[in-house]
Amino acid sequence: MLKLISKVFQPIAFPVGQSRGQIEMSVLTRFAMVFFIMALAAIMLMFSNREQRGLCTTQAELNAQQIASSINQVLTSPSEDERLVIPIVAALSVGERDRARYTVTITKRPSQKIFSIGVSTESKDCSGFQSVGYGQMEEGNIFFQSRLNTPAHVVIETFGGESLDMLKLTPSLPTDRTSYLIVLKCKHKTFNGAEYLYLQNCNYAPPGETSVSPEQCLKLDNADIDKPEACGFPP
Repeated sequence: MLKLISKVFQPIAFPVGQSRGQIEMSVLTRFAMVFFIMALAAIMLMFSNREQRGLCTTQAELNAQQIASSINQVLTSPSEDERLVIPIVAALSVGERDRARYTVTITKRPSQKIFSIGVSTESKDCSGFQSVGYGQMEEGNIFFQSRLNTPAHVVIETFGGESLDMLKLTPSLPTDRTSYLIVLKCKHKTFNGAEYLYLQNCNYAPPGETSVSPEQCLKLDNADIDKPEACGFPP
């Protein structure tokens, strides 16, 4: 575009005998061409930004939908004990940094018996939401965890006078990166035993760690899961 503008403003060689009015008209025509080019560039940038915003929103919604669907898969599984590892990508593929870096929040809403999943980028104009019901699962048997016990990931926030448990995933944060979400359902090994649901942020923190394996995160044979008061056999 700069080359095009520079061509417009190349030195003008006026024919001998050309009137002053003709010269002024030629200069005005060139200025009009420049303004037209700049206006066209602004329109193209506006449409490009709108297209990127739409693509980002679509990706955020798809990510939220995938997480909700995976949680629902565990909840509706006929197996008493079920563990699912959900990979969490480090960034959305939308080009710009403020739309590529994102966070995920999973909020338990007892009044509606649902999990609300939100995917939000650093850009305020790009986010996606989805919800999934957790049915008859007892409120006290649902646990949010962080592998490194990071306080910022398991929080309680108040909305409309209601205190809500929230699990935060930070896949784009280099100093505390979420690689996986672990969804684990299990049942106490007695007749008509209680069901439990665990959602864990499987994260790692450089420089002590450069990655994390799902096997380092919550599993069915974890000591906390096998306790007699949880999903283990009675003593």
